[in-house]
Amino acid sequence: MSDQLRGSVSEACSRLGRNPSEVDALLDLLQRNWYDSVESLAGVSPSELSQLGVPLRLAKELLDPEAKPTQSVSHVISVSGTWSPAVLGHAKEFRPVSPPEDRGGDGVSAEADLAEISEQTKLRADSGSSEAQAAGTGSSPVSSDVGPEIHERLRAPILAECGLDELMPVLLYGWVVGPCLLEFVGSLAGPLLLSGPMPAEELAGQAAVELGPLMLVLRSCSLLGYVGVEPMTRSYRAIPGPDLDVLGSLLGGASEVAVAMRAIYNAVLEGSSCMVPVCVNAWEQHHKTLSQRAANTSIGPLLDGIFLVPLLAALVKSCSWTSGIDTQLQWDENYQDQPAQLNFPNLTPAELAALDKLLSRFPQVGFQDGATGITLTRSGSRTLRRWSRQLLCATAAVAEIPQFRSVLHHSDSDQCAVQKGRSRAEVAAGQQSMSIMFDNPLLHRSLLHCLRDIFDRADFGAQPRSIAVAGCEEGQLLLQVYRYVQASTRRGSVLAQYPLVMVGVCADEGCRSKTAATLECASVPHCLVIGHFCDSAALRRASVNPDQTLHVRMLMESTRTYSPPLRQLDDQSAAAAFAWSHLRSVLQPGQNLEPIRPNQAFASLLEHFERLSESLVGSMGVCLAEVSAFEASSNVNCLHEGVALYQDLFRCIFRHQAVPASVLALAAAGAGLLPASLGAVRTDPSASRYPCRSCHAVSHLVQRPFRIRLAELSDLPDLVELERLAWAEHLRAPPEVLATRLQTSPTTNLVCTLNGRLVAALFMQRISSEADIDQQTFLDASKSHVAAGKLLQFIAISANPEVNGLNIGSELRSLALLLGHLDQSIEGAVAVTRARSFHSANAGQDFQDYVNAHVQGRIVDGVIGFHTNFGAKVRRLVPGFRPQDIDNGGCGVLVRYDLSDLSLLGRSPFVSAGSAVAERNSPAGRQTDGRAIVASILANLGYEVDLDNPLRGFFEYGIDSVEIGQFHALLSSVLGLQLPKTILFDFPSAVALGDHLDKLLCPADTPIRSQILASKDPKEQRVLGEVEPVGDALLSWALLASHQLVSILKECRTNFEQPSYQRQLARIAEKCYPNKLKYISNIEPLCEEVEGIVLHSWGLIPDQEHASVQEGMARMSDAVMQFWSEVVVRAAWQDILKVSGQDSTWPRAILCHAVARKI
Repeated sequence: MSDQLRGSVSEACSRLGRNPSEVDALLDLLQRNWYDSVESLAGVSPSELSQLGVPLRLAKELLDPEAKPTQSVSHVISVSGTWSPAVLGHAKEFRPVSPPEDRGGDGVSAEADLAEISEQTKLRADSGSSEAQAAGTGSSPVSSDVGPEIHERLRAPILAECGLDELMPVLLYGWVVGPCLLEFVGSLAGPLLLSGPMPAEELAGQAAVELGPLMLVLRSCSLLGYVGVEPMTRSYRAIPGPDLDVLGSLLGGASEVAVAMRAIYNAVLEGSSCMVPVCVNAWEQHHKTLSQRAANTSIGPLLDGIFLVPLLAALVKSCSWTSGIDTQLQWDENYQDQPAQLNFPNLTPAELAALDKLLSRFPQVGFQDGATGITLTRSGSRTLRRWSRQLLCATAAVAEIPQFRSVLHHSDSDQCAVQKGRSRAEVAAGQQSMSIMFDNPLLHRSLLHCLRDIFDRADFGAQPRSIAVAGCEEGQLLLQVYRYVQASTRRGSVLAQYPLVMVGVCADEGCRSKTAATLECASVPHCLVIGHFCDSAALRRASVNPDQTLHVRMLMESTRTYSPPLRQLDDQSAAAAFAWSHLRSVLQPGQNLEPIRPNQAFASLLEHFERLSESLVGSMGVCLAEVSAFEASSNVNCLHEGVALYQDLFRCIFRHQAVPASVLALAAAGAGLLPASLGAVRTDPSASRYPCRSCHAVSHLVQRPFRIRLAELSDLPDLVELERLAWAEHLRAPPEVLATRLQTSPTTNLVCTLNGRLVAALFMQRISSEADIDQQTFLDASKSHVAAGKLLQFIAISANPEVNGLNIGSELRSLALLLGHLDQSIEGAVAVTRARSFHSANAGQDFQDYVNAHVQGRIVDGVIGFHTNFGAKVRRLVPGFRPQDIDNGGCGVLVRYDLSDLSLLGRSPFVSAGSAVAERNSPAGRQTDGRAIVASILANLGYEVDLDNPLRGFFEYGIDSVEIGQFHALLSSVLGLQLPKTILFDFPSAVALGDHLDKLLCPADTPIRSQILASKDPKEQRVLGEVEPVGDALLSWALLASHQLVSILKECRTNFEQPSYQRQLARIAEKCYPNKLKYISNIEPLCEEVEGIVLHSWGLIPDQEHASVQEGMARMSDAVMQFWSEVVVRAAWQDILKVSGQDSTWPRAILCHAVARKI
């Protein structure tokens, strides 16, 4: 920096009354950003300084020769002493703010300063987070060595204006990480500084420490920026700097500060009742040392937590509202806190004065009142009550923390032996206190909202009849769920007609008896089983129908005991690469804190979900509420905004198996468990892109008949065959291109398997920006892959035509978008798609006009609609992207998904009735308005619609009874009409219903109601409820009861079992075996004959002509789907499929007939 600029800055700061440290901080900031490019402040605009991080008002004052001196920020102090801008944030953050007692006058400027600083802090955190994310955590692990920037992120948000409530996460983290910092300085920093980078195993040997606890220390220090890791060699190294120097001077050797901190931890371990004087005396002796030495580092706020957390926990214990804290304390936003008077008669006058001095740093908490008393203000009482659970559990569940040195060094002393035994006992007996420690109200709230989506509907018969909750914890969660359904959903108003049974899955007999007492006291219908998984057999033994049971699991996956996997992942596989990428910086501890290799941890989690999936067979799915672990590269970016970071460290100590949410999602998909709806997946908060704030995920998972996993290079032959089946010859990718995709980005390609057979694939990669696509063609897109790219690009999706009815393509896309959302380094997803119908619809039309017509809803293109109906936005055309696509002139359509909020995905802007009516004058509009509405609604439910196949019914897409109700509600909302509940049965295909809606969407000058009432069609009159469906055979399906449907199905089964029909089935099987699809196609005439007789005898079809029987069979299938939740209907339908050979197996009787004929 030039002397002229230095003098200019010094003069301006002197004029404003700045102290020397603030001048040095500003000079350092300018030097790091401007170097020698600026000679003086003359000619510099306030916006230029503001872009560097200087608050705009301060920038204006620095550049204004007439500006007057303002109050220095050094008046604002914390527990450790002066928290000037040089302490709380780097020089970007400093702004003179008067202490609360000195603020007078208009009072607006101080609030404006705070708002301005907070806003700029947020903007810088966002931009900085994006820059850090550009380094990526995708398929290639990235070093967590971010140097001083980590410390800046830790300090910058912790402004002096923050109260105790905002600082509490930092203080708690300081309390938890304190022992790790003590051991890092005492045993590990020296070897790392002297010897340079080394693997953890080598460091453990040099320092003579245990590898598992060492990994915990290294993870903690890497989160704080004291340690970096080389991604390729997996070697750790210390990051030299002033922060590390100060840390060593404060905690190194036998420093008085370190001795005082160990004394506090030991007092907590021993259950000392005199924590207040211990903490007060330690702070009184050492706060000056801390404030002086930590003046320019981030260590001050963290070390404050070691003094403050046990002290605040002692204050909480002294409050009257802490009785029953473990089970009864609930955070209630409407609770009116009152000032609380706390007496400490055992404190000496000097200690009481020191306590008052300490609390004066947080005047909103409390003040000294009398000789032995402290009065908590209303705000202080509220703050302590909000954090009471966390404070008490953080100080109570630390059996291993105070003796961490013994655990780390594997001491053979008797004391260490006792400690290790106690540690294991704590792991076994401390789960309840740990569940309270991790009891995040937002997690409970998200879980209850997930249940609301299921029970707050009018289709009560299709809803679960029982809820099985794993991990009862004395029945509190069971009781909470039942009361929520009872009080906050529509199901609660009809519990007399549709009762709900709560099933508790208890770990042991003691938990079972406590849970029973809780539920009996609250008069909750219940039954209890013992185990970890509640399978169908256990439910049946408890007289509960497993087919009508919804399972709920909260914090069960992360707290499970690690089991070594039976199947090992190949170290060269894509799954192993994914595991190393996402679990490299996440400690997976074994029983003795030994680190578990990422590929083993992922394989164990996958087998765990497979066991869970087996227990859910036939059920209505599971609501899974889980916490997630975080990677070291970006955790401290928002340490002050959430509790996830210090809880994450506690989970490691207590051998919890928490993993990043993306790992959890992929493992569940590998076991066939997928979200029922992508928009219903909830993270904390839903729109946040910060990993620390997205500390949990809640989803309703349902069991699918297929599984989704990462594509492996060994899948190449199957992928080549899939390419042949899915694409025309000129559109296929050759084998070498498929192999390049697998090798270039191994952790982003997904495949779907059905009964062990690969039936679909989705190829993806990461790119830096949309501009990269302009340099691509379809066959060489892999050249643009960037491991740390901000965008996820869908290259191609392929599906076997035989499984089109399973909606696998949409499921693959949903999982890919979910994984992208959960990866904080990915900003969005893009794809270059093609048009399906442009060639056939083109009559001199420009391709851009065709795409515009689709976007405007005047036409519907099935392939482009696959993306746009799910929430993607059309960006532009990409000429020449796919030269082989002759029908579209080689041009592609670029679409983009916004991954910031999952609730925006799976939904598309509906074509409103008004806009459809306005387009009626267009010939194209007359044919596609209604179909576009149907396509949009089905896409909202997650189904891609094939409008080119008019005979494909709704239920062939896999729509269930719950989604029927959702479809009806959305369609009624779009049209603004009260539609009949049976509209999907009256018009059972997308084309039929769309054409019917075209009749309703009459021209604007004709009243819709009058046109419907004038119609002779009673089905149209039923739209307005004018005519009841009586006397019409085709409409009597709507009046069919489930027991009548069962009788019809049983008659059909009896007819199929007749020897004459069995012989005919055998002859067809002889010709078709083992081609099952050919067999099902060939028995169609026989099925018409058998089922037509029954349907005609019941008066459900007017005659036994081909068209009538076909319609009757379709309506019978629809009726079965309507009552699918009823076991007797499902069993009767499956009996028909089995006896006629239409299920997945070849019936023994049919095969015997076929074999006998051959003999």
